[in-house]
Amino acid sequence: MFKKPGDLQERSKTLLKNKDVRSLKETILKNMSSIDTTELIGNGKGSVTVTKLADRTLLYSVNGIILFFDVNARNQIYPTIYTLSKYPQSLRHIVIHSPVSSYLLR
Repeated sequence: MFKKPGDLQERSKTLLKNKDVRSLKETILKNMSSIDTTELIGNGKGSVTVTKLADRTLLYSVNGIILFFDVNARNQIYPTIYTLSKYPQSLRHIVIHSPVSSYLLR
């Protein structure tokens, strides 16, 4: 039920090739169109690394900063808190009017 400390151990860390960086950028743009991948990842020349953890989670990092993760390597990429703080517009906005908020807060 709970994660074991051994699940978060790093298994391997490799640099992504240019072809893989391009496909990562396409996946990010497809899922989160408001994120500027060229500003975030750059041109990807030897700076994007993927780290595989023991529980098959992939961590995508640029210059040592983890920007995205993929749980169980299922090609469903999610942004980290750091990425969301740089691009808060990538989250969906919900408008809740004041008469409705009293019911939601109960």
